[in-house]
Amino acid sequence: MFSQKYKPTTQKSLFHKDVVNNIRKWIQNIEYKYETIKDVKQILFLNGPVGCGKSVTIECLFKAYNLINVDSDNLRNADKINDALQQIINFNGITLANIDKWNHKNKKDKNNIVFIDNIELCERGIESFINLIYTRNINVPIILICNTAKYKDIFSSYKNCTFVDFKHPSLLEMSKLIIDINKEECLNLEKDMIKQIIEKSQNDIRQIIFILEQWNISKASKISFVKFIDTIDIKYTDEDLSKKMEYIFKSKGKFDFNKAYNKFLCEPHVISNNIFQNYVNITLDFKLRVSETNKTSDKDDLDILNNMVKVTDNISYSNIIHNEIYEHQQWQLYDEYINSSCIIPTYYLQKNNEIIFKELDMNYRLNFNSFKDISYNFINSYNEVKNICKKNTHYSKFNINDSNINANSIFYPLNCFYIVNILLDNMKIVNRYFDTNKRGKNTTKKEKLELYNNMNDIEVKNALDKIFQIIYDYKLFEIDIDNLDKLKKDGDEIIKKNFQKINLRVLKRLLNIFTFDDNNKIFKSNIETSLQYKILEYLINQSNYNKVPIVNTVDDMTIDLDKIWGF
Repeated sequence: MFSQKYKPTTQKSLFHKDVVNNIRKWIQNIEYKYETIKDVKQILFLNGPVGCGKSVTIECLFKAYNLINVDSDNLRNADKINDALQQIINFNGITLANIDKWNHKNKKDKNNIVFIDNIELCERGIESFINLIYTRNINVPIILICNTAKYKDIFSSYKNCTFVDFKHPSLLEMSKLIIDINKEECLNLEKDMIKQIIEKSQNDIRQIIFILEQWNISKASKISFVKFIDTIDIKYTDEDLSKKMEYIFKSKGKFDFNKAYNKFLCEPHVISNNIFQNYVNITLDFKLRVSETNKTSDKDDLDILNNMVKVTDNISYSNIIHNEIYEHQQWQLYDEYINSSCIIPTYYLQKNNEIIFKELDMNYRLNFNSFKDISYNFINSYNEVKNICKKNTHYSKFNINDSNINANSIFYPLNCFYIVNILLDNMKIVNRYFDTNKRGKNTTKKEKLELYNNMNDIEVKNALDKIFQIIYDYKLFEIDIDNLDKLKKDGDEIIKKNFQKINLRVLKRLLNIFTFDDNNKIFKSNIETSLQYKILEYLINQSNYNKVPIVNTVDDMTIDLDKIWGF
């Protein structure tokens, strides 16, 4: 296969010489840190479009290392995250992949590096996974590969993260690659044909090699190049959300319905929510920017307001359609949903741009506020939260009668908003304590428990107690322990080893659904550890109080007949 035959195997054969040099510097830095301070907890974040050579560059430059490949799809599943963690060891640790090297002293030992490709597939699970690695004090570098720039924001605050941006190869580099393969395989390609192949590939190296291989097969059947190239479909590539938002808010002129439809075909609910979050602020911001040079009349202002009302009306109508689609499986309404949620609002926003800017250019940087998909999450995740809480109220391990709270309150959305606000207010207080007293960014499990046990501030203790009480009263947790009595028998040390079997994913889901911004992020690992320990400790103590006493005597159930008949 051409993909294997022409895959770069040496540094010399790679594109992006400047990028290669930056990655080599990162490798040298890792080796230097290991030789001096032994700390190699560094992240290399590679970002660039599909098919620009990111993965193959890593394979070439890191041959001297044992790359521990982690499937990004597994990081979306909490159950599989622990399995993924099992395979990760320190930079100089022994794995099955490098054990042979350790057995031969004359060969260089391969150090370990964690490699995660396509991190966009695991969404924000990637950050939690990396925090888990470093929380467990595993001293290992990590390489991340991503196809979209938006995921860079997750790691922008990490001081130990190095960003390297890839671009598509230049026209000269792609032409040279095709000419070399053409010569080697006798493909009889001319200059104009090479240009058409590059256009069809959309500058994707893998697509170029695929087209060349298909042409090599097709030319044997005497098919003309013109007919062959017409059979190659241009690969569909979805744009980043930021690009779509630029199109929605920064375009004016004749509206192209087909172009809009193609842009919004993928995840229209996300685009619609982002329009709703931003359309007022951005429209007002535009008016302020051009007010000095291009003042709008009263009629213009009225037209702008009318257009904004139509944006809102259509988004509201689209929510009704959305519920019909996902609750009643009315998938024939999907095009109608795209139309009312995205296309029509975009049309009216671009009409406003015509009024506000007229002949002026729109060379302004837009500051978008992100908006989570509340409606979509609500239908799926909230039901899951309610189902788990309902099961928990019938669970024998929990003492249901030890609270005056009505656990069914969690089944009403309005109540959930109040509950979440109380949780967040108290989490802020507890976070201040941990942020002030913890040592460094990544604290170990032992250090977190020490901070919890040394908590003396009354305000902080009361805040943590309130959080615990809400979680316990509404049963916003799950437990993976069968015999609580055995833990009680074995003492506190066994609690420290088992507290992570208290799963707080229900609480996290509730916070995620009922916060409209990123406030749910204040639920940090320090609070999670404290609550897990506190809940398990409480459950064990309660199990001791709720034991049913064993009766050693058997009552006599026989009655004399004369007593029955009244003799």
